[in-house]
Amino acid sequence: MQIQANGKRGVLVDTGLEMLKRRLPPVFAREIEDGVRGGRLISLAGLQGNGGGVRLEWESAADGQGQGGSKAGRRGAGALLEWLAEAYEEAEGIRTDPQQWLLAESADGALDLLLRVLVPGGGTVLVETPAAPEALELMRRRGIRAVPVACDRDGMLPDDLRRKCEPTGGRPAFVYVTPHYANPSGRVWSRQRKLALLEISERLGLPIVEDDTACLVPLAEGAFASGRADGMKRMGGSAAEASPQPEGGERGSQKQEYIQVVETTKREDKAGSKVESILEDNASKRQQKKEAVIGAASERRSTEDREARQERSSQADDVGNWNEAGNKDEMVNRSEKDNKSRGKRGEPDVDPRTEPSGVKAEGDDGKSEAVSLFEGEEAQEKNRAEYLADGAGAGADTTTSLYVLRQQAGLWGAEILSLGSLERTLTPQLPLAWLRGEAKTMERLRHVPSPGSSSAAGAAVAERARRLHAWLAQPPGRGRAAAAEAAAAYAARRALALELLQAPAWRGACVEDPGGGLFLWLRLPAGVSSEALLRASLLEGTAFLPGTLCYAKEPDDRFIRLTVAAHEPARLREGLARLTAALAEFTARSAD
Repeated sequence: MQIQANGKRGVLVDTGLEMLKRRLPPVFAREIEDGVRGGRLISLAGLQGNGGGVRLEWESAADGQGQGGSKAGRRGAGALLEWLAEAYEEAEGIRTDPQQWLLAESADGALDLLLRVLVPGGGTVLVETPAAPEALELMRRRGIRAVPVACDRDGMLPDDLRRKCEPTGGRPAFVYVTPHYANPSGRVWSRQRKLALLEISERLGLPIVEDDTACLVPLAEGAFASGRADGMKRMGGSAAEASPQPEGGERGSQKQEYIQVVETTKREDKAGSKVESILEDNASKRQQKKEAVIGAASERRSTEDREARQERSSQADDVGNWNEAGNKDEMVNRSEKDNKSRGKRGEPDVDPRTEPSGVKAEGDDGKSEAVSLFEGEEAQEKNRAEYLADGAGAGADTTTSLYVLRQQAGLWGAEILSLGSLERTLTPQLPLAWLRGEAKTMERLRHVPSPGSSSAAGAAVAERARRLHAWLAQPPGRGRAAAAEAAAAYAARRALALELLQAPAWRGACVEDPGGGLFLWLRLPAGVSSEALLRASLLEGTAFLPGTLCYAKEPDDRFIRLTVAAHEPARLREGLARLTAALAEFTARSAD
């Protein structure tokens, strides 16, 4: 759910139901409207949680815009940005300039702004498979072509990402990813896949939009996770059946294990090849540059040696004259004149009383400056390659943003735009989002007017920023405590949902516990259509999001998205009971 930015103030709108109403036949759209109006419909189709029971003192007040243009409102926006910069710096260890931040009226509004600025007039954006249905809907409205990139449980497959970046059909404007508790799959990317994405971005000049609105960033990102289940759970059976076996019995199980071993080996080999490629690609260029600079350094040193010999000869004559005349001051005065001449040429001063004859063009260890320089570059390149290799075998990484990895790996050429918000995890009654990126990109975004009245939108953003900052900052630490409370509440609801999905009606269904986030991505039993089940469940008084809305191409009708963070346990239990009854009735009719 989210508050409409330009509709009735303070009214929570379930975006998932709005999408369903546009896709379903009129009779079912009316069923949704009547159910919402009468309070009978339990929706598991929404985009966000209910805040985990967290109450904001001012949540009953209208989301008015009267104070937004005031000095207090403007100061509130600035204060929130300062708070965000400090909170992210504490979490990531990276300081960002105020010009790298921008507030938006909602998470959807922030993504829409990026689409309007970075993909004007239509274009191509690369997305995950499956992808956030709300993001796909925004792209469709803008006439933007969403191109799916193949994924597994660790993230995007690098080879397919490279293929989709080829200029055939138009260069993609950016790649849109949700690396932490993805919508809808709940997927958490591994460190290896994050590093591969950054490397591709740097090499190909592909901007990355990192959507972290399903996390409690910057409050307690790590606390949002409570462990990740290993593998899929087969529902509707005993604990012994929790880990699914592929069709074909024991032989199929052995084949699956063999495939997993092969895939793991391929990933490790690919990681090793990537490290070798990083070293080999730059070796030739480094060697050519090294030879050129060393040659120039040698020539410069030869010239300096000649000048030094001439100067030593001159100094010897001067010392002889000095001894004969016994006039020390005269020699010092002459040395000062020489130093003034050196200063004009940009050379260091030389005191003949302390400087040994001859000047080394070497460091303390006897190495030339050029050799030391390039050995340093080679060491840096080696360290970078070793860092990439260290991430090769890493599993799910719930805490490291692409911003942090870019710095750790030295992949500075990768351009990242991160999208954050608390409206989907902690403050659904207060839609507000922020963007972080390069200052030049943020400047482009600031000069784009919002749809409708830009002054009204700016006033709403300022007022919401003032309220959110007041809640986060006073007393200190309240936001972190609320985030921990919400994380615990969502974990309990997720555990409850997984338990309820063990009912016999769900036999043959599979779901993976992502260990955090807002959603469960469930594969239905064989022969059950997600859209057909949705119509049956609406008649029982509950709704979910069919998987067909989550694919840019070739929709898969076997999956559904359940937003288990949307309701308190009692209402969640009732909603899943209705859905289970609809599935049992649907299965019984299909059997007849």
